[in-house]
Amino acid sequence: MAAQVVPLLNKNFLPLVGEILAHGNSLRFKASGRSMLPVIKSGDIVEVGPLTNEIIIGDILLYRNSRSEAVVHRMIGRVRGENQVFFLVKGDSSSETDELVSEAQILGKVIDIHAKARVSFRKSLSIIFHKIQSLPLYARLAKAFIQPREAFTFEIKEAPGITYLSLMRQGRLIGSMELSKDIVYKDALIVSSLWVHWAYRRAGLGKRMMKEAFSYAHKERVREIRLFISKFNRAAMALYQKLGFVVVDTGTKSGYGLDFIQLKRDVENASCDTPEIWN
Repeated sequence: MAAQVVPLLNKNFLPLVGEILAHGNSLRFKASGRSMLPVIKSGDIVEVGPLTNEIIIGDILLYRNSRSEAVVHRMIGRVRGENQVFFLVKGDSSSETDELVSEAQILGKVIDIHAKARVSFRKSLSIIFHKIQSLPLYARLAKAFIQPREAFTFEIKEAPGITYLSLMRQGRLIGSMELSKDIVYKDALIVSSLWVHWAYRRAGLGKRMMKEAFSYAHKERVREIRLFISKFNRAAMALYQKLGFVVVDTGTKSGYGLDFIQLKRDVENASCDTPEIWN
C-alpha cells in the first residue's frame, strides 16, 4: 500500500513546515489516504508539533521521504546503522514498513487528530456487529465454525529490522503481526500491529498468533516480548493479561496524546504448550 502523502499543492510546503516547527510552533493540515486507518482517515485534520522529547515506539511522525513527499506514519522500531540510528515507520493498515528513516528526515510528531464528522449506514452496521461479537455466545460459535485448525497456516517473511508473520486460510490473509528488535530494549522482541480479519475475530486466532510469536522468540533466543497498546483497547489488554503479560509502564505517551500501556512477558519461562493458557 502506498504511503500516506499529504496532498498540498504548494511546492514550498516541506520547507515551510520545517521552519514553523523549528520555531516551536505547531500546524494543522488535512490528511488524505488510507494507510493510517483506522486512526487517521481521509479528511481528518492532523495537528503536528515539534520534536520536544525523545521519539518512542508508537509515536506518529511527519517525515520527508526520499521523494521529498510528506508522510504521516507510526514509528514501530529502531535499527542501528554504521554511523546513525534509523527509524522503522509504517502505516497502521499498510502491509509493509516504509523505507528506513533518519532523524534528519523527521519534521515533527502528531499531537492531535480532529476526526471528520461521519454518519453512515455502514458505520452503524459495524457498531452493531462489534456489539454482537462481544457476546460470549458469539465467541463459542465462532470457534466451532471457524475450525478445524489444520485449515490455517503461518507464513514468515523477513525484512531488514522486522519480521512479518501472516496467518493464512486457503491462500487468503486473515491475520498478521510484526516482530522487531529495538536498540533500547536489546533483549526483547517487540510485537506490533496484531490484526485479525473482522470475520474471524473471537475465534482464538489472536492467541494462536501470539503463540507463534513466542515460538519465534524462542528460536531467536530473546529474553522477553514487549508490546504497546492504547489504554482504551480493553479487548487487547484482556487477551495479553490472559497470556501472562504484565504491565510495566502506564505513562508511555503516544504521538497524539493518548496513554500507551507497555506490557512484557519473559520468554524463558513461557511454555507454548500450556493448555490452560493457549487453548
